[in-house]
Amino acid sequence: MTTINDSPITNDSDAELEAFEQRVNEMLSTGELDSALSITDENGVAQVLPMLDTEPIAHLLDGIEELGGSANVFVRTAEGTAILTVNEYSPEDAALDTAENEADAQGAE
Repeated sequence: MTTINDSPITNDSDAELEAFEQRVNEMLSTGELDSALSITDENGVAQVLPMLDTEPIAHLLDGIEELGGSANVFVRTAEGTAILTVNEYSPEDAALDTAENEADAQGAE
């Protein structure tokens, strides 16, 4: 995880997300984050998902799913920006579903 500290936090989440997306795009255009972008598509294009730490986890999962299950996730927090790498996410992961169902069954007993 990489942390970047230089984007102000505001109270308007839509405006905050837009400003954060612009800041991420600026950083990407300079190449200063190239070494942190380990997730790329089949054409070598970095898959980037900017998020605010105040957004629901469902937005994060939906965004990763839209990018094909893998992404370089930029999360804006009060302390700065964290860069997370999600290598493989699928809501249809059979192993996770099996473990979840087993846990539910044990809890019901």
